[in-house]
Amino acid sequence: VCRGSTMASNRGNVRLSWFDVTTRWQMASAALRTSPGFRPPAGADATALSSFRRVTRSQQVEFFVDEPGWRGLRGLELSSQMDYVHVGCSSYTTSTLITLDRSPIYKIETTIVAVDDSLRRAIPLPDCFRNALVSSHSASRPTRLERLPRPDRAFCWQTVARWAECDELGHVNQSQYCLLLEEARAVAAAANGYGAAVSRDIAFAAPASFQLNYVGQALAGDVLLVYTWWDGESFRCELEKLDAAGRGELLIFGRFWVSAASRPSKL
Repeated sequence: VCRGSTMASNRGNVRLSWFDVTTRWQMASAALRTSPGFRPPAGADATALSSFRRVTRSQQVEFFVDEPGWRGLRGLELSSQMDYVHVGCSSYTTSTLITLDRSPIYKIETTIVAVDDSLRRAIPLPDCFRNALVSSHSASRPTRLERLPRPDRAFCWQTVARWAECDELGHVNQSQYCLLLEEARAVAAAANGYGAAVSRDIAFAAPASFQLNYVGQALAGDVLLVYTWWDGESFRCELEKLDAAGRGELLIFGRFWVSAASRPSKL
C-alpha cells in the first residue's frame, strides 16, 4: 500500500565525536555510523516503509584523508550527499560522499536488502518504494567482493558479543563488527601474527578503504572467532560464531586496504 509521498533530502551534516578521531582504529567504525543508507527516497511514504524490514548486506568505504587528516576532523561539521546508485528486485545501494568545504573526506556505498520478520529471508521491495528508487538512482552497480579460501596460517582472535554492541533489532550493529575486525588486526599486529612479510608500519596502518559483506548475525553472548591474514595487497578478514557443537558459522567476510595504490580502482 502506498499513499502520498514523503520527500527525503539527500543532503545532511555529520559531526565526528572526540572518540571517533582519537585513534585510527576508530576510522572504519565511525565512517559506518554516519551512513544514511536507510533514508527513504522521495516518493516513498511511511506506510510503504513500515511494510517491510531492511538489513545491510554489504558496505564499502574509501578514505580520502590519512590518519593525521582524520585526527584533524575533531569537532568540525562535515557535509554529506547521498545518491541511489543501484536498484534490484529486493535490494538497493546508496553512495554517500562526506566532504569538508567541498573537499572529499570519505565515501560509503551501502547495499540494503528487504527482508521478512525473520530478518533472514529476502523479499521483493514494495512497488512504490522500488519505483521511487528507480526514479532517483544513477545506474551504477556496486563492486562485489570475492571470498577467497582462508589459509591455515590465518591469525585467530576469540571474543564474545556484548549487549552494548547490539542495536534495536537485537543483533550486533555493523559498525561494531567493524571495531571487532580492527581489534583483531591490532591484536594480530601486536603479536606479529602476519609474519615477516608484513612490516609493523603496514600492520598498524590506517585503512585507505575496505569492503565488508554481512552473511549472518551475531547476538549478545555469542562466542566469536575473528580470522585475519595478509593476501599480499590487503588484510582479509572473516568473522564466525560458534554453535553449541563448536562449529563455526560465517557471519562476515571482508578486506581492508591500507595503501591507496593497492585498492580497487572503483569502490
